[in-house]
Amino acid sequence: MRSRPSVMEEAEGWYRAFCYLSASRPSGFAGAMPIPLTEIDAYCRLANIPVESRMRFMRMMRRLDSDYLDAAEKRKTITIEQPKTETHG
Repeated sequence: MRSRPSVMEEAEGWYRAFCYLSASRPSGFAGAMPIPLTEIDAYCRLANIPVESRMRFMRMMRRLDSDYLDAAEKRKTITIEQPKTETHG
């Protein structure tokens, strides 16, 4: 079971928004894909984020998403093991 990462109190709102948006992430054959900008924009509208703050919000979500996808890719490459071969000698 994965434990929740520790989040600084001032970042809690960013973290909650990212978790909410992450559920709208599409996936493909290669795994998770980036959260669509249309989903981030829809969240801004639904959460009544002021228009003048939306670009900052979008940049932050894209940065968090990029970090998430990088970590997911690293986990994927770590868990893929080479087949074990028997040696006779």
